[in-house]
Amino acid sequence: MRLGEPVTVRCRLAGLLHDIGTVRVPERILALVGPPVPRDRLAYEMHASAGEQMVRSVAGVSEVAEIVGAHEERFDGTGYPAGLSGGNIPVESRIVACAAAHVKLARILTGEPLARALRQQSGSALDPVVVTATLAQLAREHDSSARPLDDVPAT
Repeated sequence: MRLGEPVTVRCRLAGLLHDIGTVRVPERILALVGPPVPRDRLAYEMHASAGEQMVRSVAGVSEVAEIVGAHEERFDGTGYPAGLSGGNIPVESRIVACAAAHVKLARILTGEPLARALRQQSGSALDPVVVTATLAQLAREHDSSARPLDDVPAT
């Protein structure tokens, strides 16, 4: 996306810290299988704000607090905690959200099914520009790692 080194650094740091607020969510809720009851859902959704508060209080990482706080916002405005949409969500948060979605999906999907699942979230949960850039980067990485053996230098 050619956003520059400072944005890349903030994305990396926020990516590492984005779910730190889950330490304040009861283990019982984190272990739920199936849809949570509204009270449990609200308790889980507090992790974004809790994470923002935690990160804001730590010197050296506080610059990514807002990014951590907004990583559960959805491009269409139906996310939390503030219901931000589109360009009102920090670009770093939109990138972290796409990366997190990719990691979760990659546990069960690969290749085109994974790409299709990301595209399905484009415009709703995820920023379409970020999804397009992510898929293009993944394709570049796949192409560069798939060199034919006769292309490998002899030793």
